[in-house]
Amino acid sequence: LQKGLQLSGEFPKTVPTSGYYGDITRRAVLAFQIKYMVAPLAELITLQGKTVGPKTRAQLNSLFN
Repeated sequence: LQKGLQLSGEFPKTVPTSGYYGDITRRAVLAFQIKYMVAPLAELITLQGKTVGPKTRAQLNSLFN
């Protein structure tokens, strides 16, 4: 997830990927979800990047397959 977010520009390249789903990853997920509008904006703002669901995964996969 973090490597995909790095490649798409939301996860900082200066931060090593660790697999830990902390604040940096959460913010990157939210930025990615808003960029590609994987759900209504109100829902994305409510979730605050805490969830990576099928639409987010599908969008990530479509960019790198």
